Amino acid sequence: MTDQSGNSLRKAQDAREMAVEISRLRSVVSKLLGEKQELKKELQATSELHDMISRLLEQDRQFRDALRNTLGALKTAIASVEALIDQDPEPAPDGRPEELSVPASEHDEGVDTVPPGVRVVSEGYYRWRQMRQLSDGTIEVDTPAGRLRFVDHLHVEEYFDAHWPIPKK
Repeated sequence: MTDQSGNSLRKAQDAREMAVEISRLRSVVSKLLGEKQELKKELQATSELHDMISRLLEQDRQFRDALRNTLGALKTAIASVEALIDQDPEPAPDGRPEELSVPASEHDEGVDTVPPGVRVVSEGYYRWRQMRQLSDGTIEVDTPAGRLRFVDHLHVEEYFDAHWPIPKK
């Protein structure tokens, strides 16, 4: 009986050891399953990151192609403009070169139109045209029609509004 009871004790002890080992293995398997889930999430995130990088690289390639095309078009346009600049003006029907129409204000750039005894008090711009305030109170403005003198700013505005009105929005 002692033999039998020894076997029983040994079997009980083996059963407890197996239960402990099974519990430990379950814990290890549970940890591995958790790690597997984490790895799946990381793999999914990595896959999404890869897709995003692929899209960015494709966009970069398209941008570079568009930039290359734009630069090519610009080079062509520059060459066309340079060719036009290099061309001689077409002669007028009478054989003389055609004169360009230049406003009087540009013809008179070196000529001072201020009368003697009057001096320029200040210079500025009105609607992108040069304007000079003179010491006699008048205003001299370069207009597309030439250099004109006005009594005051109000007359300058009226003249420009009448000839070149600014569209209202």
